[in-house]
Amino acid sequence: MAATCTPNGLLDEYPCFQCLTETQMLAVFILIANELIGTYTFPADVSTLMEDSACFNCISDHRKMEAILSAMAQVAYTRGEKTMADIQDEIKCLLCVPPGMMKAAAVLMLCNLTNGLEAQ
Repeated sequence: MAATCTPNGLLDEYPCFQCLTETQMLAVFILIANELIGTYTFPADVSTLMEDSACFNCISDHRKMEAILSAMAQVAYTRGEKTMADIQDEIKCLLCVPPGMMKAAAVLMLCNLTNGLEAQ
């Protein structure tokens, strides 16, 4: 069933998430990502996941975000389809938006993305 991409629509769907710490929410994020790709079986494969992802532990959080963006860009763009100059030109106006508003836009975009995946 497609998510309702509004604050109430998303927050009311799983009200118990409000009780989670940020660490617990990150764990749920990993669990959901795994549900989508089905690589690991939890809780049995937690140590395997930690071993498989250990190479990312030696980079800063900023570099981890770069790696996440790179993984997403590889899906969104054919290699070389967009240059960094193209990307920088396209985000110029977004850079004037406060970070909280950008996070709100990211929530909406992710909700729309998951609705699109579900429709396939």
